[in-house]
Amino acid sequence: MGAAAWVTSERELRERLSKEKEARELKEKLDREKRRKELREKETEKAELEKKELELAKLKLQLQERESKVKAAEPEVKEEQVTLSTEAPKEDDKSENSSDEDSDEENVPPASTPLDALWI
Repeated sequence: MGAAAWVTSERELRERLSKEKEARELKEKLDREKRRKELREKETEKAELEKKELELAKLKLQLQERESKVKAAEPEVKEEQVTLSTEAPKEDDKSENSSDEDSDEENVPPASTPLDALWI
């Protein structure tokens, strides 16, 4: 019986070692898959972050372009305001001159109340 027990124990030992090896290989395979998945997720996150940074850079560039256009347009706007402010009195002067020609009374302020009309 000694030889039969030795053969049985040898077979059990080989089966146990084989099962342990399979378990180790399965664990290693799962660990590799987990690392690959984590690596893919990091790469995806990195790509998304780079895309967002690129979009942000584009928006900043657009903002700078708009600000430069606004700054470039400011002198034109100021010139137009100056032109309008210098032209506005000329138009008022013309209307005052034409009204002076039409009226017989000069330098008489219009009556704002009935009492003012009595004082004239």
